[in-house]
Amino acid sequence: MAYDKKQRSDKRYMDILFRAARAWDCMDHYRKERERNKRYMYGDQWGDPVEYCGRTITEEEYIRMQGNIPLKNNLIRRLARIVIGVYRNQQKTPVCIARDREEQKLGETMSTILEYNNKLNDKKELDARMFEEFLIGGLALQKEVYSMRGGRQDCWTDNVNPNFFFMDGQMNDIRMDDVSIIGELHDITFGQLASAFAKSDADLQRLEDIYKKARNRDVLANYIDTFHRNANDYVSFLQPYDLTLCRVIEVWTQEQRKALWCHDWLEGDAYIDSYDNLKTIRQENATRMEENRMKDAAGNYLLDENGNIRLYMPEDRVPLIEYEYIIENYWYYRFLSPFGDVLEEGESPYAHGEHPYTVKAYPFIDGEIHPFVADIIDQQRYINHYIILNDFIVKASAKGVLVVDESSIPEDMNIEDIAEEWTRFNGVIKLKLKEGAKPPQQMVNSSKVQGLQDMITLQMQLMDDVSGVHGALQGKQAASGTSGVLYQQQANNASTSIIDLLETYSSFLTADAKKKLKNIQQFYDEPMTVKVAGRSAVVRYDPQTMGGIDFDLAITESYDTPVYRALNNELLLQLLNAKQITIEQMLQVGAFPFGDQLLQLIQTQKQELERQQQMLAQQGSLPAQASTTPAS
Repeated sequence: MAYDKKQRSDKRYMDILFRAARAWDCMDHYRKERERNKRYMYGDQWGDPVEYCGRTITEEEYIRMQGNIPLKNNLIRRLARIVIGVYRNQQKTPVCIARDREEQKLGETMSTILEYNNKLNDKKELDARMFEEFLIGGLALQKEVYSMRGGRQDCWTDNVNPNFFFMDGQMNDIRMDDVSIIGELHDITFGQLASAFAKSDADLQRLEDIYKKARNRDVLANYIDTFHRNANDYVSFLQPYDLTLCRVIEVWTQEQRKALWCHDWLEGDAYIDSYDNLKTIRQENATRMEENRMKDAAGNYLLDENGNIRLYMPEDRVPLIEYEYIIENYWYYRFLSPFGDVLEEGESPYAHGEHPYTVKAYPFIDGEIHPFVADIIDQQRYINHYIILNDFIVKASAKGVLVVDESSIPEDMNIEDIAEEWTRFNGVIKLKLKEGAKPPQQMVNSSKVQGLQDMITLQMQLMDDVSGVHGALQGKQAASGTSGVLYQQQANNASTSIIDLLETYSSFLTADAKKKLKNIQQFYDEPMTVKVAGRSAVVRYDPQTMGGIDFDLAITESYDTPVYRALNNELLLQLLNAKQITIEQMLQVGAFPFGDQLLQLIQTQKQELERQQQMLAQQGSLPAQASTTPAS
């Protein structure tokens, strides 16, 4: 969790803590809406509050008080699984493209390194679960960090829980470029806290003093009132639900400082320099002006016929460092305790100069989030209401009630005997019918609300139409006589309604991959050889050549699919039969289940043959050498 650039301070940042708390409060409505969407997604669909007799209860409690069972038929989860299946079926992967076409080979190498790191992080599974979160809450969050985990220092990807996340509430840019404060809450054990922030015995004692109070509800009570938080909330800003854990508040803020926009005409570089280096820049310019003046061996200036100092070039052409006063934006991080104590702070340690979070909200019109699940909750509620109504009608109707005329019951039998004989196989009931009496009969009431089944069917159709997940996209069986091409076209047409959702998420993955790419270029500072599982090719990563390359990045269809591998292997076999490639080349490029083992056996056999040939050559040269040896 901690970063390499560390500055520890004993001061408190209460102003930053209040800014973070306001950002947290601005997302309170979003967290409640997300929690409701999550309940409906996973089957808890009767948890909305209702007013009953002056008190607030859930719909489930109200239904049970009426003597009914809160039935439900969860169709939201089914539709969400279909959309997730469409996403996972895309088989997309990030591909690096060097902006300079002469460096495209390096782009292919970087694509392999990026794929290697993604497999290290199990990125495919992380992205799928984040897409499920994207459907529920409409907010995708991932974090790219460089840290030590499991004895390995590497670039790691984490999914961020929206319940513990906060950001600026005054944003409108869909690219999230106008964010000014962002962060998350961490609930960790004291051992993890000490491992991250304690560098000496004094640091350890300071952490113990801080969190002895931070885990005390009585001490935090006044702070909770100050920050307008409810102490009974599952997730509050200042304290964890489990008081055995320690709350650490990670805050990233965009700050400003005076700086200089410089253009060095001698080196051909344009860069931002610290305002404190203004004196150094002026001295460098003065030095260059001085070096432009001609001197003799003794260091005296050479003069022209007019008595002016001779120059190598006109003064207006001397390559100086031009500079302009600007206000620079930069990102600064702080790890704070619930009391504002600084556990660690510093400027962004990443080469991209930003915070480590990648955020994508959907659709983010006027800063609002409207997720996929929220659109179909009303149809789900209608379906549940109609199911309960149908159940109530069925329970209230007569179902095989036996009606017996009292005057027809003989003296030697009672009503219980008749009921027993009525239900027995081959039962016999003796009756003595009087004039006008009726024999026993069973009554079944088949009454039902007119059109109830039609309303349920209508709401199910509306749910498919509102969600955009219908027809062939759901994998429903095609009508008789439908050709395969037509059915595939129907599936493609059905997926058009969710293309916007899928492409928005793809842009999120692209933005996250760009941050990961920058981290790899920054922190992979030693040469390494990488082989990705499932591929025969081995790539060599050299930070000297890869570190300064400017890459573009795109999310494209992955080549690692069964169809592509089959086509690739078929082409290689055709080239082998045409004797255009060797079997070693085919095994190195192809994706055969036995490729690695067979290639290793062939290479071992070749090495053994070469060794035997060398031995035979050496044995054949021995007699010739002996015959040319002069006699003593």
